[in-house]
Amino acid sequence: YAGLDAIVTAGAWHALNRDRNPPSSYRIDMDAIPMFERMQSNGMAVDVDHFVRLEAELTEKMMAKAWHVSNTYNDGVYFNPNSGMQVAALLFDRMELRSDKFTKSGSRLATDDKVLEALRNSHPVVADVIEYRELATMRDKFAKQIPVRVSRDGRVRGSIKTTRVETGRPSMSNPNLLAIPVRSEWGKVIRNGFIAPEGRKLGSCDLSQIELRVMAHLSGDVNMIRLFNEGKDLHRWAASNMFGIREEDVDEMKHRYAAKRVGFGVGTGIQAEGLLDQMKLAGVYNYSLKDCEIFIRDWLKAFPQFHAFMQHCRVEAKRQGYVEDMWGRIRYLPGASCPFPQIRNEAERQSHSHKIQGSAAGIMKRAMKEIWDVMPSIWEQGIYFEPLLQIYDDFMCEFDPAYEELVSGVVEWAMTKSVELIVPVTADFKSGFKWGSMKK
Repeated sequence: YAGLDAIVTAGAWHALNRDRNPPSSYRIDMDAIPMFERMQSNGMAVDVDHFVRLEAELTEKMMAKAWHVSNTYNDGVYFNPNSGMQVAALLFDRMELRSDKFTKSGSRLATDDKVLEALRNSHPVVADVIEYRELATMRDKFAKQIPVRVSRDGRVRGSIKTTRVETGRPSMSNPNLLAIPVRSEWGKVIRNGFIAPEGRKLGSCDLSQIELRVMAHLSGDVNMIRLFNEGKDLHRWAASNMFGIREEDVDEMKHRYAAKRVGFGVGTGIQAEGLLDQMKLAGVYNYSLKDCEIFIRDWLKAFPQFHAFMQHCRVEAKRQGYVEDMWGRIRYLPGASCPFPQIRNEAERQSHSHKIQGSAAGIMKRAMKEIWDVMPSIWEQGIYFEPLLQIYDDFMCEFDPAYEELVSGVVEWAMTKSVELIVPVTADFKSGFKWGSMKK
């Protein structure tokens, strides 16, 4: 088996590179492997008692929520919010709520997260079901799983995979720490269970708005480039244009958040339905589907060269059958020429999404290589510094707090020098003794 595995791999290599030299992405991937290996070996320190208490708390809240729904809406008969059949019967039969989305088998109306979010304001029971399911996810995927995976040294080590995601981003399993929710209070509680051992501190450095900066670089959009070069708030400026108001009158949640969600989503082909879902997840319910369609249209009007870039990517995918990011990573998209609109639209969305996300992932890997190269000089000074995790545009580490200024300076310098774009590349370092409570 081992011999055959090597032969097939070698054959695939020659077939893929018959007419071209290895792209830059190959060297970038190879250079990042030592850092990923080190992260996987280090793992993260865990407060086991925190997760034991959290599991009990989440279980108690789940039971209370289930009985509340049972007694309030189901005539006292026990109701399981995790059961799709029971939720469908309660919402669509008893409460007579309306939906046009069915399960894949078509046997009943769907009750997945997107459907429930769309119905959240239709009846109070929907919010109760959503809350129960979030509690169940936090308990079953994290509060229960993490303590049993902790090694004798008090650290948990997930499996980091570098070849599973088309854009080149890493993935993780057993446990998947990359899946802990970001915009959730329970996600923050879960993160606070990952701690710095005694005498050490956690650090986190992220490449600020790197995907938006890549969008500006690849598209050459004049407005994007000007805003970044002048150090202005792109989302506030976009909100001002979208809503036709002065920048000083832009409200954080009512205006800027809408522009921010469009800005981060439009590059990956977000549609009005997806934008509305994201708004609702953030607790913003005062916009309709039509409003979201207008937001996307007006955002693209504010950045016309980026809109043209998206159209160019779609044409390129249809003409070639694939697209490449700025490092040469290929994404094959045969669906771009498919006669079925649903398949074709998805391929078109992926054409510019791959260029943006793949390029950003490559920048992050180059940043990790820069950090890896300076780590020996830190160790030679007898300073404790170890990498822990890479989450999208964020690099996490563990270090001796006595040398925080040196570590933060080195990490920020290494990350910002990893690439030169048309716009400045900036990095922000924050630290703390718990993952969920780090500050600048």
